[in-house]
Amino acid sequence: MPKAKKVTKEKVKRVKGEKNTKKSKTLQKEGNDITPLVNEEGEVKYNTRSKDSAIVSVGKQGTESKAWPDYVFLKGTSFSSSNKDKAKDIKIENFTLQVPGKVLLNNSSLTMGFGSKYGLVGKNGIGKSVLMCAISGRESGTPFANIPANIRILHVQQEVPGNELTPLETVLQADIERLWLINEEKRLLAEKDKKPENEEHEESIEEEDIEPPYDLNDIYERMKEIEASKAEPRALKILKGLGFAEDEMKTKTTKEYSGGWRMRISLATALFLQPDLLILDEPTNHLDLNAVIWLEHYLMNWKKSLLLVSHDTSFLNNVCDHIVHFTNQTLTTYRGDYGSFLKALEMKKNSDEKKKRIEKAEQQKAKKKGEEKKKVKVQLTKQEKASKELEGKAPVFEFPDPGDFDTCAVQFDEVSFKYEGAKQPIFRDLQFGIYLKSRIGLVGPNGTGKSTLMKLIDGELKETTGFITRDRQLRIGRFHQHHVDQLPMDISSIEYMQKTFPSAQIQEIRQFLGRFGLKGDTPKQQIQTLSGGQKSRLVFAEICWKKPHLLLLDEPTNHLDADSIESLIEGLSTFGGGLVLISHHQHMIESACEEIWVVKGNGTVERFDGDFNDYKNMLLKDMDLDDEDN
Repeated sequence: MPKAKKVTKEKVKRVKGEKNTKKSKTLQKEGNDITPLVNEEGEVKYNTRSKDSAIVSVGKQGTESKAWPDYVFLKGTSFSSSNKDKAKDIKIENFTLQVPGKVLLNNSSLTMGFGSKYGLVGKNGIGKSVLMCAISGRESGTPFANIPANIRILHVQQEVPGNELTPLETVLQADIERLWLINEEKRLLAEKDKKPENEEHEESIEEEDIEPPYDLNDIYERMKEIEASKAEPRALKILKGLGFAEDEMKTKTTKEYSGGWRMRISLATALFLQPDLLILDEPTNHLDLNAVIWLEHYLMNWKKSLLLVSHDTSFLNNVCDHIVHFTNQTLTTYRGDYGSFLKALEMKKNSDEKKKRIEKAEQQKAKKKGEEKKKVKVQLTKQEKASKELEGKAPVFEFPDPGDFDTCAVQFDEVSFKYEGAKQPIFRDLQFGIYLKSRIGLVGPNGTGKSTLMKLIDGELKETTGFITRDRQLRIGRFHQHHVDQLPMDISSIEYMQKTFPSAQIQEIRQFLGRFGLKGDTPKQQIQTLSGGQKSRLVFAEICWKKPHLLLLDEPTNHLDADSIESLIEGLSTFGGGLVLISHHQHMIESACEEIWVVKGNGTVERFDGDFNDYKNMLLKDMDLDDEDN
């Protein structure tokens, strides 16, 4: 029997999970570990890294990183290793956050308890995304570098790259430890078949303080610990919940998907990997309503920490148990859901108003006495400024009164529609009417034909068979998903309205733009300088110029912040015409719509018997939900 070679502790260090063989040389100099990585062809590669590295910096194709051995991540994510035995609360004290030329947070603090779910709220452009990047980046030399390295952080920012992998393969291969164990199992089985049973490994290590070579039993034990056998069913369930068809997630490559769908794959991977802190910035933006409802339920049962930004207040309210308010260069954390936060904010507003009255009384008293007049005035000015910011609401959407008529606005009689060259029709024998008092929410998964139905109602598409009748007086205003992106960027809002409506006077245009929150010098600015929300307001002004009787709104909230969405809902509540709405924003549908129509995807459109909450509960019952999965 060959004598085992002795290897000193000073000379080598073994990586947990690596078997010491001639074929797979895993002994490295002290201070380095082996990191398995996956290349674009799905092959397992190995790379050395320094023991002290904690942050994953993922390369262009998501295959290069300074990583810990058990994880690899997608482009645009940041992640570090974890030790379950260490505390996972995050506490960052007295820090300042700034970008060139602007201080975002000054001497602020943030505490996040492990297992809590935090909603980060604040006005658009205030710096929420910058803060999220700072937390996930943990850049050296900043207070964020003090976040313990044992806390695994994953920040979903960009879609996965388009390549030959399927969505399922992409998600599964992100778990590098499981992938390494599978490949190691194959290698050990192959070696076992080649070797005589009585042959001992010639490089086995005898010293007690160095782990012995790992065998198949060790591999199987670790696989059991990480529940490797459940990985694929769990990945399938997540992808299905986010809207992927089961056959396509296994056969269709990521390069065949649009950017929005690849973003869903990135989100699916994040959920699958279960980091200690998951950071999501507007995760519902690329989802349809069904996927939003599934994700909401999944995150409600999330057992680790979550930091979330979302303009959907219903989503925030249902998912989060803490709200972090980003305002006045500081962070204030409120315990409770979004509704509780609003109540607390209202109480603070009332308290501030009371303080303002007291300050005013003191000012008047000081004037009479001639004492400290200047000091009191300065204090009052500061208080008024803070109070105005607290009270400040986004400008309203003031829709013009369209007038009325008694007949049906749009009538569908046995309408079918098929795109040219398509084998199957999108719709068959549709029969319904839309009236000026109709408030309809169109729901259903992506790809079932909701936007196509909007185009048929509007007249952009012509029915294949049957008849669509529109009242001769009817004026329609349609907001579609890409309307904002199609605006000319090199002219002002006033110039755009002048080109669109040549007979309109400048003063008339300015007044009308003001009804949609574009006031002061804003209408004179080039459109490219406007925020997404301001561009949306310009589009609303354009489609409402002719006083439409019927509004067709396809995802109108995409570029709006929470305050602007509330203003839009308020404006629609006073609109005197009809509404047909497509939106992934639950609060928008719940507030603006009185009817729910389900676009089934089988050629039919059915009026749902119940309100939006009834529809949501029905969807949840039909979904394959398992709270133990996360």
